[in-house]
This record gives sequence, C-alpha cells and structure tokens, in this order.
Amino acid sequence: MNQIINIKKPDQILEVVRKEGFMIIDDVINLKLLSELQNFWIEFFSKKNIKAFNSRNIYGNSQMLGDVNFNSSRKEKSVLLLRNRQYLWNTPIHKPTVEIANQINKYRNLTLGLPEDEAFTYSESRQSNFTQVNCYPDQGHMFEHRDTKSDKVLLSCMFNITFKGSHFEEGGLFLRIDEKKINIDDLIKPGSVMFYNGNLKHGVDQISSKAEIGRIAGYPMRQFFLNSDYPNYFKFLNQAHISIRRRLGISSKAQGNSSLV
Repeated sequence: MNQIINIKKPDQILEVVRKEGFMIIDDVINLKLLSELQNFWIEFFSKKNIKAFNSRNIYGNSQMLGDVNFNSSRKEKSVLLLRNRQYLWNTPIHKPTVEIANQINKYRNLTLGLPEDEAFTYSESRQSNFTQVNCYPDQGHMFEHRDTKSDKVLLSCMFNITFKGSHFEEGGLFLRIDEKKINIDDLIKPGSVMFYNGNLKHGVDQISSKAEIGRIAGYPMRQFFLNSDYPNYFKFLNQAHISIRRRLGISSKAQGNSSLV
C-alpha cells in the first residue's frame, strides 16, 4: 500500500489526548485526494440514493466476520444520520477512503504501542478494523454520549470530508471537556485528522446546510465481531438483546477494544 497520509511523531498523540482530550494534526491528507473523496461521498449520500440506507442498525449490533459492507440510517429525536461501513474482507466501494482509514489505524496502533497490523488479521480477540463514513445531512444530529462507560482513554480518530463554512453553516461535532464545550468543526481544516478520547462526552449539534450536503466524515474503526459460523437467527436474537440492553441503559459486557488504554 502506498503511503498517502503524513503523520509525524505518532508517539506524541496519546500523551496529548490524555492531557487535552483531543489532538488535531493538520496537512495529513493531500487536498487533491480530499477533493476526490468529497466528489464521491457527496454523491453517495445525496437524496437520490436515500433508499440504499434502509437498515436501522447504525450501531453495528451483531457484526460477524465475513459480513457484507452495508448502509444504515436513523431518523429520531436523538439522532439523524446516514452511515456506511466497509469491512476489510470485502471489495471497497471507494478504495482511497479505505486506504486512508487503514493507514490511520496503523498509526493508532503505533501510538498505542501495538503491532502495526493489530486487528488487520484474524485473532482470538475477534477484533477487526474497518472503515466507517457518517453523513449528518441538513438537520442531522447526534445526542451527547460516551462511547463506553470506562474511565480509561478510548483513542478514537476521524477525518472530515466536508467542512463547516463550505458545506454546512451551523452545527457540527463537539467534545465536552471539564464541562467546557469544544466545537471541533470550528477548528478542523481541510486535510486534518483528529485523534480524541471517545470516552469524553461528545455529540453533533444540529446541522444546517443550505447546499443539502451536511457534515460527512470518515472514521477508522475497531470493534468486536461474532464468529461467522453463527446461524442468522442467532444474529437476529443477539441484535434484539443488545437493543433492549441499550434502551435500558445496560452496557455491553465487551465494551471497548485494544484502543482502550
């Protein structure tokens, strides 16, 4: 894989995130490449393709090794978003996006003191890296939350594909640090990558986008997966079980992953 992103001194990232809550690194993604990402994903999430997002499973409940790439969406009081997931074992729908996410995941591994290929190969941990792209369209939003209930740092990362001031006018991602609200989309520049503690409270304020493009961002992800030999009815029952636990505020037994330090 050709090196297409530029991150210097990954060993400093975790130290800064522990202290400040997040770290934005500028000039990581080439702007010509970023323009290619914008052209693809703005079209992909356009209104004419809305029927492709018929799954409501935005949280990836009961993901299995070998699952196909899939789209999902939710439109509720607490959340309005469109989401695409691309798994390592499938042909990517947009190879440059996946390459960027994979390389950022490798930098995250180095930052955490893990082997560079952690969660890129099958292991007993059943963890896998994958690429997720979120779109918060006009009026899109996400409730304030923490990604796990652990007090440890969950080293998460993301890169914007669209930007406040160019593609949407109001709203955007925020972090809450020591009760102070940090509006991240006011700070992110084209080509930047952000590492942050996913266990800090965060969310997305309602997006206003006159161009009806919204906030689109890529997330290099890592989560647990079920083994592929489970029957489909077990997957359905497990999804229902997780959904009920989520509604009751009961956390999953397997929260976090090797990004939790």
